[in-house]
Amino acid sequence: MIVLHAVRNEPLAADFYEGLKRYHNVDGAGNGGGVKGVQLPPGCKDVEQLDRDMRDLSDYLATQPSIKYLEAPKSPEARAASRKQIAQAARAEVSGSVKQNINAAIACIQNPMIAAVVRQAMDAAPAEFFTAPSSSTGKYHPADEINPGGLALHSLRDVRMGEMLCDYYGVEGLEKDEILGALLLHDIKKGGDPWNKYDKAHGPNGAKWLGEVWGEDHKCNASCNHMRELVGKHMAQWNFPEPSPPSDLANQIVSYADYLGSRDNVYVDVPK
Repeated sequence: MIVLHAVRNEPLAADFYEGLKRYHNVDGAGNGGGVKGVQLPPGCKDVEQLDRDMRDLSDYLATQPSIKYLEAPKSPEARAASRKQIAQAARAEVSGSVKQNINAAIACIQNPMIAAVVRQAMDAAPAEFFTAPSSSTGKYHPADEINPGGLALHSLRDVRMGEMLCDYYGVEGLEKDEILGALLLHDIKKGGDPWNKYDKAHGPNGAKWLGEVWGEDHKCNASCNHMRELVGKHMAQWNFPEPSPPSDLANQIVSYADYLGSRDNVYVDVPK
């Protein structure tokens, strides 16, 4: 793992740490997922190691200059007003940068074959994917993503978060590209079929759809199947109809990238 030398953003580190505690159900009170008790990630022996790992990861991410922290007001009314103001200010840029954001995400993939099949899936994606916000209710995710085109921005931010997590865990080469491809594609069926706000089974349904787009005899069959698995299980303990807590590092990175990249107060910079 990477040794920290950069300046740490303390509020950002605290936000990530609190989020990870909820993710892993550290207090055992439940987090809305389908796994009871404390959920240990792959390779973690006990809760003491989990706490060290959560702190180390939070500290690492809080040193990344491309991740910004913007805390919303605490009261529901003030929070809603603040989010609306941020969204309105960013609407033109978010809605006008959809194609650019998709291209920027694909450009992060180094393997030409994986980049090509991810592009193929994007070309076949439902039209609503490119016009949808990242949160159908507007209550969740960074506030600028509740605009039309916010789902594409969210997908790019998850790819960027995935890059940082791959660097942190030392994941390189083909597996890194498969992770990044899956992160761009993970919400490809978020609105269901036909598209209608939010489909709680969008992970498995997205994996099924990708199989139909790519076919069984595709030349990148192994990588395509791995990306389909990562898409299908990205909701982890919140997956539907069955929870799918990460069983290996690749699945954990995809789940973490989506979860941490969706924090309300966390804004990942993207290419302009």
